[in-house]
Amino acid sequence: MKTLATLILAGLALASIALGTAGRPSAPTEFAVLFHESQEGFAARSGTKAADYWEAWGGYIGRIGQSGKLVSGSALQAPSTGWSSPSREEKTRISGYLIIRAESLEEVRTLVAGCPALKQGGGLEIRPLEVMSNNGGGL
Repeated sequence: MKTLATLILAGLALASIALGTAGRPSAPTEFAVLFHESQEGFAARSGTKAADYWEAWGGYIGRIGQSGKLVSGSALQAPSTGWSSPSREEKTRISGYLIIRAESLEEVRTLVAGCPALKQGGGLEIRPLEVMSNNGGGL
């Protein structure tokens, strides 16, 4: 069974092929795409629904990888394997992320259309990454 991490790596390989050495834009912005899933979404990763779950995500991430815009990403393990502050009582939790290099927020929105999490009652967020510097800028 393929994992989301394996599928992301395959997408990154496709992105490298699509970009080559001259395909990167001169001044792109990197965006984090945060995927949110319900407990049911996390549960679908194994058991009888696992093949359909991973197939949907594999196709989705593969399509983004073919665009040449995918920088990195990973699935996250279930919330029970980590820690959240006590005030975090939400119906969905972050289940993974992608870093996408694009010219605009609208370009990223177009790339991430059809997200499998949305079909399972989850959601996603898109945020530009903060540029960090040694001279006091950034976080």
